Amino acid sequence: MKSDKTTVFAHMHRVLLLRLASDRKWSEPRSASSHMLIYVIEGDFFLNCGGVDYRCSPDSVLYWPLDTRYYISDPGLADKTILVVFFELLPSGNDDIHAGCDDSVTGTAEDSAPISGGTESGRIPSCGESGCELLDSPFQLNDIPGMRDYFTDLQNTAMKKDAYRTAEADARLTILLIELLRAAGNDSCADYDSDVEGLLASIRIAAGRRASCSQIAAELGYTDTALNRIVRRAVGESLRDYIFMTKIRMAEDMLLHSNLTVSSIADELGFTDSSHLIRVFREFNGTTPLKYRMEHSN
Repeated sequence: MKSDKTTVFAHMHRVLLLRLASDRKWSEPRSASSHMLIYVIEGDFFLNCGGVDYRCSPDSVLYWPLDTRYYISDPGLADKTILVVFFELLPSGNDDIHAGCDDSVTGTAEDSAPISGGTESGRIPSCGESGCELLDSPFQLNDIPGMRDYFTDLQNTAMKKDAYRTAEADARLTILLIELLRAAGNDSCADYDSDVEGLLASIRIAAGRRASCSQIAAELGYTDTALNRIVRRAVGESLRDYIFMTKIRMAEDMLLHSNLTVSSIADELGFTDSSHLIRVFREFNGTTPLKYRMEHSN
């Protein structure tokens, strides 16, 4: 019964918290090797993206796609602290919700070179059946209410360094990107239901803890029946199966990237007991958790 209908919008590679003190490295033009978000925590400076100077100040958000040339055009002497998010945009229906973050560290400017990755086209592809237009230009947004909270939640999730939190990190990044597109007044995804995409991401975040379908629905402001109808229409799965599918993706990562027992994983993810996890795992993957660990571990 393994399903690939996770509707992952974006996959995060890594997050860097950088403090740039009179640094010259970012003064040298370089090309983004993945999609990037910068959130300015402190400092005032100009960042040139795609040939355009953007004035950066606290709470500024900048986005630029794959292959965009960028550099700090006036490094100055003042300290600057920024949060950099490296990610790729994925098609709807992708099953790489458990792919794992490449790295999540706190570093200095020496660590700031983007990693390889991203899509060749720089698209947000297949967001719904009709797809989305290109999101191919850097942009800047300032003073968006609540944006600091979004980045803080994403940073806290990513920097826990647990591979099994990939599903939560990707879901939080998806919600963040949706909020940025809304704030930017982006109308290129007119046929794409961002409300549903954000709702699915919120379900994936909630799936990593002990909560029933009814509890998750109530937290999101829906009845169990209403939310089940929305999920089934969006991904062709019931709410129950969508939640358990996400839990299984998390369990797969925990099996491959930790030494936790099946019993501990079951408790961590809110299953009744290890037998419950084994039964659901077999339902989705056709094998048991221990056999999965033996067959897929390096």
